[in-house]
Amino acid sequence: MEIGLVLLGGVLTVLGGAVGAVLLGHIENARENARAVTTHKAAVRAVLYELSENLVVARHPTFTGSGSTAVCDSLALALYGDLPDDVAANVSEAYAMIHAVGLTARSLKYAEKGIEQGQTALRNYAIQKLQLKFIPPESIADRFP
Repeated sequence: MEIGLVLLGGVLTVLGGAVGAVLLGHIENARENARAVTTHKAAVRAVLYELSENLVVARHPTFTGSGSTAVCDSLALALYGDLPDDVAANVSEAYAMIHAVGLTARSLKYAEKGIEQGQTALRNYAIQKLQLKFIPPESIADRFP
């Protein structure tokens, strides 16, 4: 009887350890997925603001600012990893145009339409799929005359 209780205790200990390890694995997996979603949302927001800034520069070549690709370049994996293909294509085409024409205000004018399409696609994705909110709701590019 005593050996049976010891064996039962041993089996329950091993079983408890296994169940605990599986539960801990699921908890860590859920935490990592939540972290990836948060990182993706932050990358979308940051790149959206960079595209908006580039659009302002493209629309107003008399401004002294210049375009930038630094944010997208540094967040490419977090951004593109979870973007739907159509949105990723629009954003990557916008940045390809920016790289092709250069970062000066005068040269960005040639990429204005591509930048606007990339910005619109990313903004719609951010609002509709990620439920991101922007205050004020319009793009910074739309606040300049």
